[in-house]
Amino acid sequence: MRLGAHISISGGIEISPARASNIGCDVFQVFSHNQVQWKFPPLKEGQNIKFQEELKQHGFPAPVIHCSYLLNLCADNESTLKKSCIALKEEFFRASELGVSWLILHPGAARSRPVDEAVGLIHDNLA
Repeated sequence: MRLGAHISISGGIEISPARASNIGCDVFQVFSHNQVQWKFPPLKEGQNIKFQEELKQHGFPAPVIHCSYLLNLCADNESTLKKSCIALKEEFFRASELGVSWLILHPGAARSRPVDEAVGLIHDNLA
C-alpha cells in the first residue's frame, strides 16, 4: 500500500516533490494550476524539467494531477460545458508537459439533465 497526500504547489509545482517527501509520502497528487480558475498560466521555462528532476531526487515514480474542480463534462449550461472540455484538454497537455501519466477528475453533475444523458455526455466528452 502507498500512502500519499494532496500537496500544495504554492511557490511552484517543482517544489511539491520535496514537500511530499518531507511528510513521508510514497505518492502524491497536485493541482497543475489554481483549481478554481479556468485560466491555465503557462509553466515557467524549465519548470517541467525541474519538476522531473525533483521527482527523481525524492523517489517518486508516478505523481498524480487532480483536475480542476470547475470541470463539468455534462453541464446543462453550454458555456460551462465548452469551458470544461477545453480545460480538460489543457489538463492533459499540462500533464504531458510535466511528464505525469495520471489524472484524477470529478466528471461533473447532471443537474437538470437526465442521468443516462449526462453519463453519455461525460463518455463522449472524455473520448
